Amino acid sequence: MIRAKYTPVSHNLNQDTAIRIDDFRAINADNFADCGEDESASFLQSAFWSVFKSKTGWRAYYCRFSHTDAHESIPLYILCRSLPLGFSLAYIPHGPSSGLESLEPGQLLSSLAKALADQLPEKPLFFRFDLAWDMQTPQAELLSSAEYLKQYRLYRGTAVQVPDTVLLDLRQSEEEILAAMKPKWRYNIKLAAKKGILVSWSGKENLPVFMQLYRQTAQRDGIAIHTAEYYEKIFDIAARINEALHGNLIDVRLWIAEHEGDILAGIITLFYRGHAIYLYGASGNVKRNLMPAHALQWAAICAAKASGCQDYDFFGIPPNEDPNHPMAGLYKFKTGFGGRIVHRAGCYDAPVALFAYRVFKFMETARLYWHKNVKKRFVRKARQGSQSE
Repeated sequence: MIRAKYTPVSHNLNQDTAIRIDDFRAINADNFADCGEDESASFLQSAFWSVFKSKTGWRAYYCRFSHTDAHESIPLYILCRSLPLGFSLAYIPHGPSSGLESLEPGQLLSSLAKALADQLPEKPLFFRFDLAWDMQTPQAELLSSAEYLKQYRLYRGTAVQVPDTVLLDLRQSEEEILAAMKPKWRYNIKLAAKKGILVSWSGKENLPVFMQLYRQTAQRDGIAIHTAEYYEKIFDIAARINEALHGNLIDVRLWIAEHEGDILAGIITLFYRGHAIYLYGASGNVKRNLMPAHALQWAAICAAKASGCQDYDFFGIPPNEDPNHPMAGLYKFKTGFGGRIVHRAGCYDAPVALFAYRVFKFMETARLYWHKNVKKRFVRKARQGSQSE
C-alpha cells in the first residue's frame, strides 16, 4: 500500500490575512438548534442541509469565522467524507457566501482553509469550496486567472453542484412572468390546463409514486438516482428542524401532475428564506404530449410567489446552448420559462497535503472521464440495441 506523507501546504499568510474560527463543532440531528445561518446564503449553507447530509454518509461541522480585524463573525457549514489513506474531503457547499469585504477571494479561501484545517478533528486532504458567487462579480473574475490561483495555491476543482442555473424573478406579477416566457411555453401551460392536467402537492406520502416516475426517467435518460430513503430523509429532516424551531422555515413540497387517474410527472421543490428551488423532477412515459412538466413548474412558481419567495431557482443547466450537450433538452426546457441565466464560480480546491492531492485529482479526473464519456457511450449503444430488437 502506498502511504502518502502528510505535509500541510504553507500558504505564507501574513498576520493581516489571518482568519479566526469560533464555536467549531460537529453537528447532527440532535444538536443543530442553536447554529446560526447567514441569511444571504444558499440553502446548502444551512443546518437543514448539513444535518440531512450527515444522514447520508457525510460528517457535518459548524463554525463561525471572521477576519481578525472584523467585529462580526459569519456562520459556515462544512461537510467531510472519508478518502483512502486516512484522509478526508472537506467540502463547503455554496460557501463562504460572505466575508469578501476585507479580503481578496484568494486570501479568503486559502487562509480559511488553513484555519479550518487546524480545527477539524480529522485529516483533510483538501478543502473544496463550491462557490455560488456570480461570475460577473469582480471577486469571481479574479479566480478565473490561473496566475491568481497559483499565487494562493488554489486549484480549479471538479464540479459538485452544477454552477450554471436560471433564476426567475418572482417579484413580477404572474402576467409579467408569463409574458417573459417563450411563446411555446405559455402555450404549453395553457394546453395542460385545457386538457385537464391536475396538479397537487403533498409531503413525503407520495414518494412511492414519485419514485416510480423517477425510475422511468433514470432508465429513459441514462441518469443515476438515489434510493427512496434518500429523498424521504429530506422531508424528515425538514420536519424535524421546523418542529425544533417552531416554524416553517424549511418548506419541502412534492408536486404531482395527473390526468384521468394517470400519474404523469412529479417534482420536489424547496422554499427557504424567501427563495424557491426546484430540486428534483421526474416524468413517466405516457401522455407526455399533455405537457404535465410545464403545468408542474407553473404551479410551483405561482405557489412560491404566493409564499413570498422573491425568486425561483431552476437549479442546474448546461453552461451554454449547445445542441450536442447530453443535457441540451434540459437547457431548452428551463430557459424557456424566462428568467436570468446565472453562471456561478463553482469549485476551487485548497490542498492541505499537496502531493496526495495531485494523486487524488488525477484519479478523480480519470473516474469522471469514465462515467461521463466511456460508460455513457456503452449505455447509449446498449439502449439503441435494445430498441432496435
